[in-house]
Amino acid sequence: MIQTLEGRLARYSVDRYPVQHATAQFHLGVALTNAGRLPEAESALGAAARIFSGRMPIEYAKALNALGAVLRMQARAAESIEAFRTAASLFAVARQRSEEGAALYNLGLAQRENGDLAGAVTAFRDASERFAGNTGAKAAALRELGTTLFQSADLEPAITTLTDALEAAKNLGDQASLGAAANVLGLAQLAAGRPLEAITSLRLSAAAQPRGVRPAEYAMAKANLALAFEAAA
Repeated sequence: MIQTLEGRLARYSVDRYPVQHATAQFHLGVALTNAGRLPEAESALGAAARIFSGRMPIEYAKALNALGAVLRMQARAAESIEAFRTAASLFAVARQRSEEGAALYNLGLAQRENGDLAGAVTAFRDASERFAGNTGAKAAALRELGTTLFQSADLEPAITTLTDALEAAKNLGDQASLGAAANVLGLAQLAAGRPLEAITSLRLSAAAQPRGVRPAEYAMAKANLALAFEAAA
């Protein structure tokens, strides 16, 4: 795939075929990202974004969103924030709600990693609203919103939001998402002085993430469950 895309770049020079060249750069950037070749992916996606800018706003936004993800993967969250913010704005203008939600979700992750919990709460909340018709994405946005509220010590809103995330994951049949939401929900309930409720949530988390399937997540849920049992005497 990568060699094919590199050949396409050679055939479509940026001077004569800028849009075709930018499209090939974008797909090459995605392929390089999937291959773990992040500096090369950053270069390709940056080139695509520069060419699409001023020509094709939706494609420009998609390139920025992908570029921001690559920057985050290289522990450069602060640099990725502007890319995600611009992408979300462009998708909003184009009324691409799901795409806008994806950019806002990524923005929330970057802001949280950069220490801006209040900004992340806003981004995740907005993302969950854009994902109204997408159960999987909405469940993820609610889970990250609840997690960020928990990290902000805003416990009751966190518990409510994480409960919603858990129910969304349950309705979807997504055991991994259900287990992740239940684990953070249990921690929030424990922090709020509700250890019996935490025990129920953490048992659910462990059951949804079996040791033979997701051993690290299972071990974390079991460790947190032990804390809940201790708190419940």
